[in-house]
Amino acid sequence: MNYQLYFPSPALAGFVRCYWSLEGHELPGSQQRVFPDGCMELVFHYGDLFTKYHYDGTSGYQPRSFIHGQLTRFIEIGGNGTVGIFSIRFHPHGLKPFISTDAQDLNDAAAGITEIWGAAGRELEDRILNAKGSEERIQIMERFLLQQLRPAAADDRISHCITAIDSRNGMININDLSLTLNTSRRHLERQFVRATGLNPKQYARISRLQHILSLAGQKEYTSLTDLAYEGGFYDQAHFIRDFKAFTGLSPKQYFSEHLPLVKFFNME
Repeated sequence: MNYQLYFPSPALAGFVRCYWSLEGHELPGSQQRVFPDGCMELVFHYGDLFTKYHYDGTSGYQPRSFIHGQLTRFIEIGGNGTVGIFSIRFHPHGLKPFISTDAQDLNDAAAGITEIWGAAGRELEDRILNAKGSEERIQIMERFLLQQLRPAAADDRISHCITAIDSRNGMININDLSLTLNTSRRHLERQFVRATGLNPKQYARISRLQHILSLAGQKEYTSLTDLAYEGGFYDQAHFIRDFKAFTGLSPKQYFSEHLPLVKFFNME
């Protein structure tokens, strides 16, 4: 697989975390798990469509282009031959200023871009799919996003919350966080959900999960017990329960399995 990462222009850096592309070949029928990472994505398949496997055992093709809302649990996907993906990964609160719907309406769902942007979305899809390469796709995407941007929809307080949560790797008291912003917890949660699709506590749990996965990827632990403590878990049962809720696997299962696509879909 050829994975390439690109960064947005300064005008969009507060909303877009990165652009990425993935090209190669994937055997039909193979399945990979994608875990929650707190971000929403706009995805274009210019290769063969991926299959999404549902919890009831059924499956179906992903749309040619779509916005995927926040994941609150893992999903399983699989390639079907030629892989060609171009994706825009937004900051946790970064998509909201470009859409009229609330972020939580997209949770655990893939919405076709014509559902979000109508004829403009259809034109965007056509131009992205027919572009000659990632650099051209980025230029097209940046022009489109700047046209759709509604700066008034951005909320600096939500950005502050996200920075505070991530700086503590999810180990933060939400009541204390609301006090620093001189607002009630209920009001903070309501605004946070509208902007990100998650409440602050959910986002903190995902931030902690990503921290643990990062530590594991860097081999900065000597045992699963050490990893749990580093991630802020002082109860092994809590660590296992939280990890399994998001990944569908126990920590022991995860670290013993080979999950090659995970590093692409959860990379910052």
